[in-house]
Amino acid sequence: MVLGECPSCGGSARKRWHRHDRLQLWLCRDCGLGYSDPQPIEQVEDLYLSGYDLAGYFEAFESRKSVLNERRLDRLPRPDGGKTLLDVGCADGQFAAAAALRGWSPSGIELNPPAAEKARARGVEVYQGDIGEIDLSSSRFDLVTSWDVIEHVPNPRLFLEKLASFVKPGGTVVVTTLNRRSLVSRVFRGGWSMIVEDHYTYWDRPSLTRAFAAAGMSVSETRSYGVGRDFVSKIDRWRGSGDNKADPEGAAPATRSDSARWDVNPVVLAAENGVNLLLDKLSLGVEIEIVSRAPR
Repeated sequence: MVLGECPSCGGSARKRWHRHDRLQLWLCRDCGLGYSDPQPIEQVEDLYLSGYDLAGYFEAFESRKSVLNERRLDRLPRPDGGKTLLDVGCADGQFAAAAALRGWSPSGIELNPPAAEKARARGVEVYQGDIGEIDLSSSRFDLVTSWDVIEHVPNPRLFLEKLASFVKPGGTVVVTTLNRRSLVSRVFRGGWSMIVEDHYTYWDRPSLTRAFAAAGMSVSETRSYGVGRDFVSKIDRWRGSGDNKADPEGAAPATRSDSARWDVNPVVLAAENGVNLLLDKLSLGVEIEIVSRAPR
């Protein structure tokens, strides 16, 4: 699909971003969003609906995801009396299941059938389908999360408006996505491994903050963290397991023995926390995390 305009702000003024062998990449001159145009929307939707086992992908490095999910939960407000949580793009339900152990009453939205089935097997109530077609007007949630989903969405304006509609007055919305100004993006440029067909948009803090404002949400916190797959994969190749896929935040690729993963070693995690503090201060982390709290 040919866009001809920014999918976030609708601006038509743009310039080339990076050279890439398969995608045409642009930067919006009005809001600063990076995006691909044209976008293979129908092919990607078919892939997620019928050709991609997202549950199998995430299950392969569950121990690392557990660490990331616990960190996320540590940063979120504490639930009182079984408050409700909606995880939009909940994948196989790992985060929602971890949130349940912290006292949240979780639900999820997921497009990918194998992932939705796995999430239900974890005890998560899942609304399966495209977020634009799901009506939750009778339900409002204390906390709405969406981890690394917005870059996969062809209409981010509608996506953020839907998130805003899901949260209760006084509730919290948290979104993460790739940081186009990250250290890893600056180093690898058009060769950055996160530039792929199903990543339609590439954000920075200002462009994502503007998009939240356009959806009626004010930003209360932002942070940046994670070195990125491209750096971590070099360590993993040195360790002899670099032929496998990895998590965009910088998780090492899945290995045959998930329990022996080097990236969950306590010493590595302590060092990573220190690196993340520096990346956040410099806004160079591969992930951007935006927190919005709805007015009461």
